[in-house]
Amino acid sequence: MLKKRWLAVVAICLSIFLILALVKFFQIRAAIAFGESFPEPSETVEFQSIAYSTWQPQIKVSGEVRAPQEIELRNEVAGVIAKIGFKSGSLIKKGQLLIQLDIAEEQAQLSALEPQIELAEQDFKRLSGIKNKQAVSQQLIDQARSQRGVVKGQAASIKESIANKTIVAPFGGNSGLHDFEVGEYIEADTLISWLVGNTDELWVDFKLPQQHGKIEAGQAITAAAPELFEGQRVGQVSVVEPAFSRTTRSLAVRAVIANQDKAITPGSFVTVSAPTGPEQTIIRLPSTAVRFDSFGSYVFLLEQQSQQWRAKRKSVTVLAKEQYQTILKTDLSEGMVVATVGAYKLREDLLVKLSGDGSVSTDAEQVNHQSTADNLATTAEVGPSELPQPLTSSVETIEPASDEPGANLKLELKPEFDAATTVIEAQIDSEASTSE
Repeated sequence: MLKKRWLAVVAICLSIFLILALVKFFQIRAAIAFGESFPEPSETVEFQSIAYSTWQPQIKVSGEVRAPQEIELRNEVAGVIAKIGFKSGSLIKKGQLLIQLDIAEEQAQLSALEPQIELAEQDFKRLSGIKNKQAVSQQLIDQARSQRGVVKGQAASIKESIANKTIVAPFGGNSGLHDFEVGEYIEADTLISWLVGNTDELWVDFKLPQQHGKIEAGQAITAAAPELFEGQRVGQVSVVEPAFSRTTRSLAVRAVIANQDKAITPGSFVTVSAPTGPEQTIIRLPSTAVRFDSFGSYVFLLEQQSQQWRAKRKSVTVLAKEQYQTILKTDLSEGMVVATVGAYKLREDLLVKLSGDGSVSTDAEQVNHQSTADNLATTAEVGPSELPQPLTSSVETIEPASDEPGANLKLELKPEFDAATTVIEAQIDSEASTSE
C-alpha cells in the first residue's frame, strides 16, 4: 500500500516536471522565433573602388628662403655722418651713395699732396730727359723716381681712407630700414642697412638627414607656405654639398624657385618636400578607410553576396600619410570596393548598405564626413516612418454610466512613441457612491 502511494507521488512529480518543461520549451521557441523576426543588423557606409596610382616617397623639412643678392651693409671705420644718400625701403641703384662719413681732413691732406706730386713728376721728367747722360748721375734720376712714388703712394692711401668712409651700393635692389641722421657718430662695423637685389628667383636652403641624403642636382622639389601663397611652388635642386656636416650629420642642399609674383619674402621659412626614392605604384585611400589595432592596419572590403554587401577584413601595408589620404602598398586588386567613411562601425561579415557614389572625397568633405560620421543614412534609405517620432499625448474620455457627475470617470493618457519606445499608461478611477 505504501509503495503504491510513493509511485503515485513520483508519477505526479514527473507529470508536473514534463508539463513545466513543455511550457518552457514553447516559451524558448517563441522567443527564438520572435528574435528571428527582426531584420539582420546592418550599417551604412560610403565606399570607393580601388585604383592604382604612382607615388614617390618624400621627406618634409624646413627650408630658409634667401635672395641670390642680399647683403648687410656695414662701415669699416668710425666717423661722423656727413651725408645720407638714401631713404628707408627705397629702390637703390648700383653705385649709389648711401652713407658719407666726414672726410674733410683727408681731402685737405690730398690737396696738400697735389703740388708735391706735380713737382716730383716734373723733376723726374727733367732728369730723365737730359740727352747728355754724363751731365747727371743715375743716382739723381733714381731719387726723383723714388720721390714721385712716395708722394703718389701717400695720395693713394688718403684716397683709400676716403673710400672707406664712403658707403655705396654694390648692386641694385631694395634697401632696409635705418634711423641715422647727419652729424651722428657711428662706431666701426655698424649695420647701415640690408640690401636685397632681384627676387624673381630665390634660393631655398635646407638640410637632409643622413638616411635621406641621396639627392642630386637637377631633381625637383616642392615648397609650401600657406601663410604666404596657395598650393605649392616647384623648384629645382641647384647645389648639393659634397659632404655631410660633421656636427649634425646632415647634408646641405640649395634649390631655386620662381618668385615673379613677389609672394615670397627672403628670410621666410617654407616646408620643403624632397624626394627620397624612386616612383612606385601604390593605392590611395581616404584615411577614414584604414583602421588600426594590435594586429596591424586593415581595411574592410565590401563583397556582394546574394544581392547584399558584406564586410570582409583585409590586412594592408601603410607606406605614408598625406593630409587626409593614406598611401598603401598594392596588396589589393584594382576594382575592389572598400568602405571609407563609417568603416569604424563594421565587423567581419556584417551586412552593409552603401551610400554615396564611390567618388574620392575632397579634403573639406573629409572633415565634414568625420564630424558627421554617426549620421550616414540618407533619406533614400531611411523612410519617414523609420525616423524617431516626437512625443505627443492623446486624451480619451469615457462618458459616465450614470447621471451623477464624476461617476465612473476614466482618463487614459497614452504617450505615443515610435516602435522602440515603451508605452506608459496611467489610469485614474474616481470612487462612486452608487449602490449596485
